[in-house]
Amino acid sequence: MKALIGSRENYSHTILGFASKSTLLACSRVSRMWRELSLPYLFQFIQVHRNASYDDFVQFLDGNATLARYIRDLTLGYAPPALAPPTPDVEVRLEFTISYTRPVVDRKLLVMLAAKLPRLQKLKLYYIVLSSTHPSLLALQSTTPSTSAVPAPADVADKRRSRLPRLQRLSIEGCCSIGASTETPCDLYTLLDIFSALPVDSIYTKDIYVSVEGGLPQSGWGDPQGPLSMHTLHMEAHPQHFGLNLGQLYDALRRAATPRCLCRLRLDHIVRRSASCLRALGELLHHAGQDALREFELPFTIDGEILPLEDSPNYWGVLRLDECCNLDTSGISLGLEHHEPAPRVPYSAVCIAILSRITPALRRLTITLMSVTHEEQIKSNEVLCLGALENMLEERFPALEMVRLEMRRPKINLLECATAASEVMPKSKARGILQVTQWQSPE
Repeated sequence: MKALIGSRENYSHTILGFASKSTLLACSRVSRMWRELSLPYLFQFIQVHRNASYDDFVQFLDGNATLARYIRDLTLGYAPPALAPPTPDVEVRLEFTISYTRPVVDRKLLVMLAAKLPRLQKLKLYYIVLSSTHPSLLALQSTTPSTSAVPAPADVADKRRSRLPRLQRLSIEGCCSIGASTETPCDLYTLLDIFSALPVDSIYTKDIYVSVEGGLPQSGWGDPQGPLSMHTLHMEAHPQHFGLNLGQLYDALRRAATPRCLCRLRLDHIVRRSASCLRALGELLHHAGQDALREFELPFTIDGEILPLEDSPNYWGVLRLDECCNLDTSGISLGLEHHEPAPRVPYSAVCIAILSRITPALRRLTITLMSVTHEEQIKSNEVLCLGALENMLEERFPALEMVRLEMRRPKINLLECATAASEVMPKSKARGILQVTQWQSPE
């Protein structure tokens, strides 16, 4: 009998595990047995898009506790009001202006949902408004009042948090904390308040303009209501971050994170290589990384004018990379947009200075070339000089298994770039560790 049950479960997973929602819905209506088999797959991935609030979804979970146990992947998104169709016989194009507000999500709502979804593994917040539950930040919000935005006492929230299952991934895309546009900023500490609402392994943000202007609230603000203990943090760049000094972001992350919690850190921000920013990043690595950190990509691009001492290893000591003794994967971005006149030293000299601070146990290195348009740029000794970098890699990193050159510019001839890279880095090619690929989003 047990063999028959096991066989039925295996067959159902093979058939239903890859079925569409419509197929699963049809299967759930065949019989009681098929309903029992189909429902876990039908409710495994749920997307809830609203243009006001998620109160109806909360009510659904309250009345369907059994179905709530099947949900493992949840997306809370924004559903814009449908635009009226244009009139065919009118030659002038009509523009419809609709006043709307996006749904609001705060720490209390996230804790409430996680408590009702005991098997939740992945949560995505998609183009909605984030609200802080901290009193000193509530005045900064300009969102529609909602029952879900009422702050809960800190001790109650912490007790709830300790009983919640740990999520595998929290994704936040296109969200803001003021207004209803992706061009408006998301307050830094509102974002950290959301980060710390639930225990989670990986946090990923995309298309979020994190505001670092104005400093911290001056009255009553401490660290977020719960410590950040994520193992992976990836914050993708936003165009409005170009040239900003995001040292305050790194400082806030350091204050919020538990010691030595980060295994993978990627902050894709196009920022200045200022001393204060590097110092704040180094303090973050010292506090949350050290021997726990395995993967780290530098959050700035080496391009333009090379400042004095940037080609010296001592200059990069402020990053404290030598304390990350178990680092085995790293990445550096090089930009070639401002290569005339040639920089004071080749960009590889700065790479060498930075890599000399990294443990010799490094096994994988990714070099992202931001603006390569033809293969001759790869061969340039005045701008890149990849041959000198290869010599340093061979001497310092005997365990190196992969050197990947990623071409960030789309529609580039990869075959020509690979041929050029093989000419300037023949030793890596001979060892079979050289790769030339098109850049892809790591999501």
